[in-house]
Amino acid sequence: MDEGKDDGAFTMIDAILKCAVWVGHIPWFYKLNVMLSPIIGNRLAIMQRQGKLLKLAHEEIQERKVRGSDRHDMLEQLFDVQREKPDKLDDISVTSMAASNIFAGSDSTSVSISAFLYYVLRNPDCHKKLIEEVDASAKAGGIEHGSVFTLEVVNNMPFLQGCMYEALRVHPAVGVNLGRVVPPVGMKIGSQHIPGGVNLSPRMCLLAHTDIM
Repeated sequence: MDEGKDDGAFTMIDAILKCAVWVGHIPWFYKLNVMLSPIIGNRLAIMQRQGKLLKLAHEEIQERKVRGSDRHDMLEQLFDVQREKPDKLDDISVTSMAASNIFAGSDSTSVSISAFLYYVLRNPDCHKKLIEEVDASAKAGGIEHGSVFTLEVVNNMPFLQGCMYEALRVHPAVGVNLGRVVPPVGMKIGSQHIPGGVNLSPRMCLLAHTDIM
């Protein structure tokens, strides 16, 4: 960020997300690629996550352990679980989860926030109503200007919640279909009955708040 350019991290993350499509829909292809990688190389970036990204996560984790921290962030929560269940969560598992959060969170979080801001700002009435709810919640909770809202407060802001869900519905952060098999008893989506055993590929199942935007 200081240099204002990508040092290769985003290019790597982009390649990893593309390979996730192959792994997600054709799991056996992962093992095949691993077997053939000495011959064909890492053409589909399937091994990218086990390379530079995993190394980056490992280095950051080791640095945190040495210097310590009073932050109770996601990594610290993983450490908490590891201390409680060392036989269930070893160092390799912690490193793998940390690496997953680097490439998964960087894309889905940025896409979701961008979509939320775009749709709210392009609708003046929606923007005004949201600001009014934020101000009212801050006043009711005695929250000073510039302070961070707690999750409890945010969860009790219906219009904000509606805006977030609608932004995710209109512009889902998930870029690939999420394959699902309908249970044997079947299911009903709206007025449509889906027979059991049918393969569905929904991008994201969210309630539509069409009266908000």
